[in-house]
Amino acid sequence: MNLEFRASKSFAVGVVFLGVFADITVYSVIIPSRNPLSDNLKSHPFCIPNPMPVIPFILESIGESETWVGALLAFYGLGIIIGSIGFGYAVTTNKISKRIGMISSLLATGAAIVLFALSKSLWMLALARLFQGLASCGVFVLGMAYIADIYDGDSQNMGLVMSFIFSGLPLGQMVGPPVSGALYAVGPQYPFVFSGILVAFDFACRFMIVDKLQPSKATVHSDDSRSDITGNSPIEVVITKCTPASSTSSVYSSSDALVKKAGAFAIADVLKMKQLMVVSLLCFFIADILTEVEPTLPLYLNSLYGYNSAQIGAEFLAFVLPNIGGGYVGGWIYDHYGIKTASLLGLSGTAVSIGLLAIPNIVQIAWTSFCLAFFGFAAGIAFAPIAPAIASSVPKEHYTLGYVLMNIVYSFAILVSPIAASYLYDDFGWMWQQLAFAFVAVITLPVAYFMLEENKPESEKSASAL
Repeated sequence: MNLEFRASKSFAVGVVFLGVFADITVYSVIIPSRNPLSDNLKSHPFCIPNPMPVIPFILESIGESETWVGALLAFYGLGIIIGSIGFGYAVTTNKISKRIGMISSLLATGAAIVLFALSKSLWMLALARLFQGLASCGVFVLGMAYIADIYDGDSQNMGLVMSFIFSGLPLGQMVGPPVSGALYAVGPQYPFVFSGILVAFDFACRFMIVDKLQPSKATVHSDDSRSDITGNSPIEVVITKCTPASSTSSVYSSSDALVKKAGAFAIADVLKMKQLMVVSLLCFFIADILTEVEPTLPLYLNSLYGYNSAQIGAEFLAFVLPNIGGGYVGGWIYDHYGIKTASLLGLSGTAVSIGLLAIPNIVQIAWTSFCLAFFGFAAGIAFAPIAPAIASSVPKEHYTLGYVLMNIVYSFAILVSPIAASYLYDDFGWMWQQLAFAFVAVITLPVAYFMLEENKPESEKSASAL
């Protein structure tokens, strides 16, 4: 593979997409889940539609109750917080590069896989989950910040690029559980072998990235006698022409212009940026909405149509596939019309589609499938602008901290939403659960309309000024 391709934007985007896909696939191979049609599931808030027995079987083998599943999830969340802040600090203070952070995070993934495979006690499982959470930050924080760096100033493509990368998330969720179930049936070690192979491939791809963002010593020290230390290779041309982050401007609100010198760990200043806070709030609400059907849709489909696990898994595709398509549409709308337009269209469609899902006494699978597809598509449009809008809300030297905040907010939302949805379903039923989350979508609309600052592409701004 030649150096020019390894230094290209396309290769970097492909590697970060693979990182998202691999991270979620490995997570889905090992996460706690149960057959959604088993006894007493209605009190279990973390079910997913495909039976995948790894963690429950490990708990059984060491003589522990499956009630520990929820506690282990908390260790995963703790890992995300530690990893987000730790990697954010290390990169922002120039202790490591984003590329090195992305590579080193996979060591935590490898450690988690080994610990899961060899687990003989609860503390080993807890440590494995901690490492899993920490490792995810390598792609969801550093990977996204790296892409924002190399697409800085390219406002015509950022939305579609970020949408493509995030499509790896639902794809990983689709692939992981059935692959794990099939491999576990062959032998309990094979899900871990599969995970290890996938991570090794991801590691190799991250290692091959040529980091154009790191200035050479000649760039940093123009009077240094070692100015030609990199030789006359094509890589030197790429690197020496690179502009250091501290001298590159970013598109963000002038009222929030808190530009610091490169390397300053100014998280307090980042938290003062209004646009970033609004985008993070939208991220929380939309992530809440996106995950509300995961724990209860299997129960609803079983009670309404008598579906088994395989049929429920197939019906989930009615939500997942349009969600991927909606992400691409939302990315295109963001690139051409800005975040406010994309958010308002997506949230409006999401509120309507969830309201349709709430209509009782319609026992028609075609209707349910249509509503799920509408929901998935609209929610995909609503979520697509979040990642690129993070980059447009902060100066370039703070991209990493922006994605630290996004990762923590998103992770907290997907922890809270399934629990809330499960208890709403248990206590009030499917209709009221859907109405509650439709209400969340409705109250998010004025946030998007009144508080977001539109970020039109530069070409459109120039045209409107003529």
